[in-house]
Amino acid sequence: MTKVIAYTRPDGGVSICIPAPNARREGESEAEFIARIQAKDVPKDATNIRVCTRVEIPYRGRLRNAWRQNGVNPPVVDMIEARILKTNLVRIDRDKLLIAEDVAYIRADETDDKPKKAAIAVKKQALRDIPVTIQSDLDAIDDPETLDNYEPVWPEI
Repeated sequence: MTKVIAYTRPDGGVSICIPAPNARREGESEAEFIARIQAKDVPKDATNIRVCTRVEIPYRGRLRNAWRQNGVNPPVVDMIEARILKTNLVRIDRDKLLIAEDVAYIRADETDDKPKKAAIAVKKQALRDIPVTIQSDLDAIDDPETLDNYEPVWPEI
């Protein structure tokens, strides 16, 4: 079974319904099977419903929330939205590093290690700047898989 059902949710996102092959009834044609699954599993408020093949579904990595559909065309990755999602994923990683630096700063403060505190402050600012500094890199990427796999250069101070 290579057919899937793509549809747009009310929030603008795209969902894919992949029928389980063993759910097909004996003697049921593929068209009948897909129609039955669509009636059962696709929400009533869905729009842009399209039966397509699995190969028409775009890159399936962490940027699936950037899928968009225009009419009944197969879904595509909205690269503008994908870049926003990637920036948010980088922020999550960056925030973990900032927390670790907060701990290091507190320890340096307890021992009144001014040079170490200054170095940590510089690193923390570089971490805060990452979402802005990576934008030109992200803007230059036109492929969803490359964008998903992009890793910023983290500051080493």
